[in-house]
Amino acid sequence: MTDQHLRRPIRGARLAAAATVALAVFATPAIAAFDKPVSTKKSAAADGRETICTDYGDHAVIETHDGPTSEPAVLVSGDGARCGAAAAKTGRKLDTAGLALEGRVGPVLLFTQMDGHGAVDFVAIAVTDGRVVLKEALVGSPSFRSTQVRRDGSVILTYRRGVNAPCSLQQNAAKCWARMVAEGSVPADMAKQAPQASACTKAYAAMSAPRDAPSIAEWNQETIIEYEGAVTSRATSAVACGVQP
Repeated sequence: MTDQHLRRPIRGARLAAAATVALAVFATPAIAAFDKPVSTKKSAAADGRETICTDYGDHAVIETHDGPTSEPAVLVSGDGARCGAAAAKTGRKLDTAGLALEGRVGPVLLFTQMDGHGAVDFVAIAVTDGRVVLKEALVGSPSFRSTQVRRDGSVILTYRRGVNAPCSLQQNAAKCWARMVAEGSVPADMAKQAPQASACTKAYAAMSAPRDAPSIAEWNQETIIEYEGAVTSRATSAVACGVQP
């Protein structure tokens, strides 16, 4: 997803309406927490697939998992029954194939990749209309280090941003980083923040990986989904290096 897509506005009125469910955390410091659902219902089918319905009261998310993968989740809104086969037919399909619900933070739903290798994909989806407002990848556990909803309805996420490189930063850090910048996998404003090859030494040694094994570029990041819709991110640490499994 391009920066232009990431910065597509979420209308303030809709964001504010959805954010009312998170009033309890508006004035608190950032914490790694998600909104508590009203209920979570699970059921297994004869073919081994599992259906999970996470109901937040105003909206529900219905997921269908099949082993290490999933079908697109369904977002069901409004009063009345929000779980079950009938509700799933009336809901909105989300762009979340292969992802699982991590949790809700006020006006956004967070989904993470179920079977990721290296940096794990995630998306943030506006709960009001099911639109993807952010698509990136991260590394580490827990996935998100902190979450917060401000009084104005904007959402703040902090996490360890990860990018699966198409080359080895250990073998040639400057050349590999320049390629990543050119391909748009790292922000243009980070073009001059290439890591040193020495930043990869420990990770490569721990994995007994060859020098030409593809790397993972990673750094601490804070991302804000603003009340008026703009998505802005900033690195809060130097770029480090891991190795893809």
